[in-house]
Amino acid sequence: RSSLLPTVCSSLLAAQADVPRNEMAVVTGVRHFVGLFGSARALAICASLVNNNLRAAIRLLDLSSAQVEALLNDPTIINRPAQLSLNAHDKAVVIAGYTKGFRSVFYLTVACMIVAFLSATFLIEQHELNRDDDQELKRQAKEGLRQKKMNKKGEKDVEAAMPPSSPG
Repeated sequence: RSSLLPTVCSSLLAAQADVPRNEMAVVTGVRHFVGLFGSARALAICASLVNNNLRAAIRLLDLSSAQVEALLNDPTIINRPAQLSLNAHDKAVVIAGYTKGFRSVFYLTVACMIVAFLSATFLIEQHELNRDDDQELKRQAKEGLRQKKMNKKGEKDVEAAMPPSSPG
């Protein structure tokens, strides 16, 4: 999760920089929704690529549908002869099927990264992260902080000027 943090933060900052302050919550929610939706779809597509390549590779092996499902759900089953007995050639075919599937996933992600890079470079309009009202908001925040300090100091001065109350 921490490896995704810089990407999430930079894209969130970029999205928030282009909207008025009163719309930041909406932009943040939409950006997170789109990210999660895209991640779920990408996961499904990648799993489908791996599973389809594995099914194509093991089609010629004499495996039952239960054995095929076991292989799709747990690749390490090939090393447990009690659950799935495969000879060396069949293991090599299964491993080659998984390898081809993961290679397909790699090529798909590289293609998606290239499209995303080109889109970000040439199609997305650049915006400044500075806002027109930044200076005014900073001035208001400083004034509010100064006012708080003055009020707090005034309360202490009033407490110090009051005579101690007698217990009673």
